[in-house]
Amino acid sequence: MLLGTPGASVTRTRLYQMPFGGPGGQLGSLELLTQSEIVPTLFDVGRRNITVDVAGSSPTLDYVVMNPPFTRSVGGSQLLGSLGGNAFSEARRRLSELARSPDVSANLNAGLGAPFIDLAARAVRPGGRIAFVLPKTLLTGESWEPTRKLLGSEFHVEFVMTAHEPGHWNFSDSTELSEVLVVARRWGEDEDRSDAMTTWIALSDNPDTAVEALGVASAVRRAAPAALRPPKPSAKVLRDARRAIRDGGDPLGTVLCTLRSPDERRADGATYTPAAIVDAMVDWAATETKPGRVVDPGTGSGRFAVAAGRRFPRAEILAVELDPVASILARGHLAAAGLSGRARVVGNDYRTFAAGRFEDTTLYLGKWGMPLAPVG
Repeated sequence: MLLGTPGASVTRTRLYQMPFGGPGGQLGSLELLTQSEIVPTLFDVGRRNITVDVAGSSPTLDYVVMNPPFTRSVGGSQLLGSLGGNAFSEARRRLSELARSPDVSANLNAGLGAPFIDLAARAVRPGGRIAFVLPKTLLTGESWEPTRKLLGSEFHVEFVMTAHEPGHWNFSDSTELSEVLVVARRWGEDEDRSDAMTTWIALSDNPDTAVEALGVASAVRRAAPAALRPPKPSAKVLRDARRAIRDGGDPLGTVLCTLRSPDERRADGATYTPAAIVDAMVDWAATETKPGRVVDPGTGSGRFAVAAGRRFPRAEILAVELDPVASILARGHLAAAGLSGRARVVGNDYRTFAAGRFEDTTLYLGKWGMPLAPVG
């Protein structure tokens, strides 16, 4: 924040560095989830006590803006990985205890971002706002469910922004993950929630400068979103869609392919395999094995998942899809095909999602590159 005026001297500030690591395994800002008085350092040159009421019952902040760490224990990385030795072990133990507390709405399988959202929720007063950037899996990922429940019960989620610039699906500089920016306002006591709506923004081009970012924010605030309450499909449309699915078609996926160009879908690996190829691959698989579980990585609208569910009537179906729109269509496709009782759609990136152990044979269909957990 001071880079714009490198010659300016700092005589008064409220920027502090929270204690992290050390013999006690300090957790930095997350210590505020357990106590209300912390001893931070001021640019490493001095110490003083600051008292906050985050852990108490009277949050007082008007705004909490954060870009919390995304770290997960996957792919060689570890939570709190900048620490080493005994400091890491103690901090990891304390973090695990904190996450298991019934008072904390966070699942560490989602990464460090989850407890930071809980911290923000405790800090902001009724009517105040929190704004944050997190991986897009926040929207549908199974591990993010406690965080979504927290936001859904305590906040009006006002804005959700995603980036769709090819090769630049993120807002942060230090990640290649697809990200989402969320702004949410904490509900006031007895506030009417019946007409609360969420504005969704998809950026085709990310702003390159602070001035461009301010322009985007101004345009969003001025814009009047169109068709916030789309009309319900007619009974005939629903009947035709169900009939097409029963006959082996995929009308939901077909509509999505008309809304998104091949170039847009290709960037996410969303190929939407033609039915003839899907059927041929499932037929071949049936000559090789009789699986107890079928995993469809990057399921899209669920073409492989539905075909496999029909071919293997005793198999569990696990479909993995990062795109929140496609994952909703896959759930609808499986339900209309009568497979929802033994099928599950997980909102996650199949390249990092591990399917977990299974006692019977597991068949992987569709895409390669999914991390394979040991299976029977």
